[in-house]
Amino acid sequence: MKQHGAISRRTLNEDYFNGLRYLASVLITSALLLIGTVGGFFLLPFLMTAVVMAFLPFFALVVVSRIVLAAFVQNIAAEQKIVDSEQNVLISNNVIRMASRTGFEVTGDRPVVMIVEDDVDSAQAVESIFKSFGCETIIATKFENAHRRMAFQKIDLIVLDWLLGEQVKGGQIVEKAAKLIENVKDLKGRFAEHHPKIITFSSLEEKKVQWPENHYFDHYGHWQKPINYNQLREKTLDFLNANVH
Repeated sequence: MKQHGAISRRTLNEDYFNGLRYLASVLITSALLLIGTVGGFFLLPFLMTAVVMAFLPFFALVVVSRIVLAAFVQNIAAEQKIVDSEQNVLISNNVIRMASRTGFEVTGDRPVVMIVEDDVDSAQAVESIFKSFGCETIIATKFENAHRRMAFQKIDLIVLDWLLGEQVKGGQIVEKAAKLIENVKDLKGRFAEHHPKIITFSSLEEKKVQWPENHYFDHYGHWQKPINYNQLREKTLDFLNANVH
């Protein structure tokens, strides 16, 4: 009986000490968590500051590099704008001199160019080039009435697609325009003093282009397709320079 009581007291003591240890572990853990939380709260700004300071040179380098690059690009763009402006002034002066030397009838000191072309993309490409050289442009993609515009509008230069749709050739447009001019006295008098220059534009070779004889339009030259944009621009510039110098 005494032995059984001793065992019970020993078991009770062990449970008591185990409870104390558990309570102590809970308190210690809570204390560490509290210290960590409070410490982290106060240390966080310092840690963030340290991180920012560590990466600050990198950020500064990136920002400075972008500023320098932006300034460099802007400077190049400004220089290119100046160059383009100078070229435009030079081209405009050349066009005006060309107009005075060739007897062009000009509107606002700029030659008027008519583009007879049933392909819209080709017409717009040619138009953009002549516009870049300071010319006024007229596009005629509907060739049925092109001869009327050639006769009644004041035009200095015509880029004429020789092979139009529905088996119509550029020469037929010229012939119809010439007949119309011949029958209108005022037009006949105006064209007697001023002959628009026509450049034929076709996949045909120049020797296969049969130019109709007439008293109102001069065949200046032939541009053969296919031709890329840069080549077309060079030919246009050559034409303008040929009439200036």
